[in-house]
Amino acid sequence: MTFIATFLVLLTSLGPQKYNLRVGSISDVSIKAPFDVVDEITTEEKRKKTAAEVKDFTSYRDNVKEETRQSVDQLFLKVIEVNRDTKLDELEVQKLEQNKGVLEEELLNKKLQILKSISQIKLSDEDFTLLLNLTPKGTNDLRLFIIDVMNNLYDTANINEIKDEQSGKTMIKPDDLVNAERNIESYFNKSTFPKAVKELGKSISYLSVRANLVYDAEKTELLRQQARENVEPIIVRKGQFIIEDGDVITEAQIAILKQLNLLSGSGGNGSLSYISIAIMVIIIIATQWIYIYRFEKEVFSKNKLLILISSINIISLVLCRSIELISPFIIPVAFAPMLLALLIKHNIAITISVINSAFIITAAGLDISMSILVVINAVLGATLLKNMEQRNDILFTAFLIGIINSFLIGSMQLINQNINLITILTNCLFVFIGALIAGILSIGFLPFLESIFDIVTNVKLLELSNPNHPLLKKLLMESPGTYNHSVLVGNLSEMAAQAVGANSIIARVGAFYHDIGKIKRPYFFKENQRGENPHDNITPNLSTLIITSHVKDGVDLAKEYKLPMAIKDIIEQHHGVSLVKYFYITMKNTSENPEEVKEEDFRYPGPIPSSKEAGIVMLADGVEAAVRSINNPTKEKIEEMVSNIIKGRLDDGQLDNCDLTLKDLTKIKEAFLKGLGGIYHQRIEYPKLVNNKTNEKGENLK
Repeated sequence: MTFIATFLVLLTSLGPQKYNLRVGSISDVSIKAPFDVVDEITTEEKRKKTAAEVKDFTSYRDNVKEETRQSVDQLFLKVIEVNRDTKLDELEVQKLEQNKGVLEEELLNKKLQILKSISQIKLSDEDFTLLLNLTPKGTNDLRLFIIDVMNNLYDTANINEIKDEQSGKTMIKPDDLVNAERNIESYFNKSTFPKAVKELGKSISYLSVRANLVYDAEKTELLRQQARENVEPIIVRKGQFIIEDGDVITEAQIAILKQLNLLSGSGGNGSLSYISIAIMVIIIIATQWIYIYRFEKEVFSKNKLLILISSINIISLVLCRSIELISPFIIPVAFAPMLLALLIKHNIAITISVINSAFIITAAGLDISMSILVVINAVLGATLLKNMEQRNDILFTAFLIGIINSFLIGSMQLINQNINLITILTNCLFVFIGALIAGILSIGFLPFLESIFDIVTNVKLLELSNPNHPLLKKLLMESPGTYNHSVLVGNLSEMAAQAVGANSIIARVGAFYHDIGKIKRPYFFKENQRGENPHDNITPNLSTLIITSHVKDGVDLAKEYKLPMAIKDIIEQHHGVSLVKYFYITMKNTSENPEEVKEEDFRYPGPIPSSKEAGIVMLADGVEAAVRSINNPTKEKIEEMVSNIIKGRLDDGQLDNCDLTLKDLTKIKEAFLKGLGGIYHQRIEYPKLVNNKTNEKGENLK
């Protein structure tokens, strides 16, 4: 049951819920992220945009002037070579020699074709023709001017090379090319060349323009990759809305839902999630039981205590999961540690609560500051209630834990500069309220769990020890002698229990109630008699029946007043199966057939004490009654009587089941003697007043 309940609670927090949504549809639900997740599509879009914004990287080419000069020189050199070396063959000359004009035209045409084929700079036929017809001086002047123009251009202008996105080829940036051509045109317009030569020079210069800032593809890609990597992933935080009611669903939102395995038909690892949750629950619960088995065998042997621990853990987990929907800071994390400390033991409360904090942190999805708070409250809730004396101490402890929690969560959140002061103060108030809720819930659940599991807590015992308790008040009013006797037995029992490490509060309270059965027939018991003894008028058998019946009457009253089982056991066991010796001997002495008097008819019904506390109350009860019967008690008489009572109970087998060792009995004897010494100490006789009117004998002197 513990596993199933815990698994189901965790499933509400960790289990994947599926949604049937598609791109373009309108959402009819609002969906929050159950944990942090990266928005991959939006992140990738931002990375692409950022990379695209990175400008092409260009580097300056130092040799651009030399390359341009060589290109221009090469063109003019080819012109000179073609003019010098190109001739018509004899056959062609013979055919055309009669027409000299045609001959020259044919020669020029041949030169043009050769120059076009070998020139790296592709000019028009007209430009090539004009270039071929220039005089040597004109050719050289134009060459030098072009080189000078290009050098000035590179010195004054940045001509960038870029990559064409469509073709992938590099090219001169159009704007830079236009500016370069304007500069070239300006230079030539200022020259003294004929117009035709100026146009030729412009054409050659235009075609000779090279980028002096060239595109570096490798460097550009590196810079863009770095820009992509510098883009922080866009994270959808836990609790942040992925989709809100009425949103038109986008591809990015669908992708996030798939990542979170929240989309119907998306496959995912749903089964693996269930298995993982189950494994976690098994490991944590097993760790709790292993600890109890190894170090708290007494608790492990009692099924009701194991059920109680599981119940408190489950209640705590359900409360945390429910209240977390309002605010994780208002979760009553000290609830389980406080209840476990009150109902079982503070060391079990600390260990179990620390282990169980894994469930709370997981179910509520707590951050690091609240996770630390859960663990600290596991220690505080158990430790601060270790020596509690009244129910109000629970609220006081809760108040103190609330103050500690407020300072703790405030200091941890102040470290995070991203949280504003108003939020921090609100969270401090919430954790304080959460601690108070833990205290209120503990007070509310405590009597309920005490009753169901019949557990005696210190709180319950301290309430039972109040003299205003109806049953104690009734005992005082109807059996005052028994009441005083019970108080003395309670004091002796408490001292003895402390000496041997037993529960001193159970021993004291059990002693207060051990003789409540005498309320039914108070005057049949010596401590309540103020005159005639009713036993003088009845047989020893009936007297024995009346005396021993106070045990059964006490158990009936304990049930009527709903006393805890631990107190009922002390009432039922405080005489064990001991012999009512006075009436047994009286019956023996007065019977006509003494051999027919059976000892078992004069014994209490039992059972014998089964706990240290019950055994101590038995001894304290016998010792107090016996010492009270001593005439002129002295230290020696009291010590002898205490020793005889303890030895008698031991020899009679009354202490066989209560785990008291001989060493314990020695400590109990010493505690009894110390307590009785304070009650039956010798008193000095007060002197009479002597004045001027009387002598020491009290005679009048006048």
